[in-house]
Amino acid sequence: MPSLPSPEDLESSPVWSVIRAAHTLERNVTALFAVYDLTPVQFGVLSYLGANGPMTTAEVARSVLVRPQSIAGVVNNMDQRGLVVRSRPRGRGRSNPMQLTGSGAELLSQVWPRFEQANTAGNLGLSQDQTASLPLLMSALLAAQEADRR
Repeated sequence: MPSLPSPEDLESSPVWSVIRAAHTLERNVTALFAVYDLTPVQFGVLSYLGANGPMTTAEVARSVLVRPQSIAGVVNNMDQRGLVVRSRPRGRGRSNPMQLTGSGAELLSQVWPRFEQANTAGNLGLSQDQTASLPLLMSALLAAQEADRR
């Protein structure tokens, strides 16, 4: 007879807890970003370009944790909307950094304060200490998972 999980097994599973929390948080920020006609991935593109300056499509894809093939449509849409601009015409195999346009930077400056508010302990339902430790734990988890893939 196969071993089935108990409710306690599910509640104490680190991986399942992260998955559930991620789904809940994604629903919340998706609603926040929708007000600005953005998806979470588009917000990530704007944020990384705003923080780092020009980046290639591959660099952006790695930063927002999506495949380069998946990010192409996102970036094309954002380019058509005038939120990002590529430094030169697209070409197969050529590096083509992109950066925020003035409109992209303006949109990010409108969204960012609301996103910061969503990250506060009160809005997350956590203590200050728990909120402060969350990015450290998630960064360690991501780094460990990345190391395992190598």
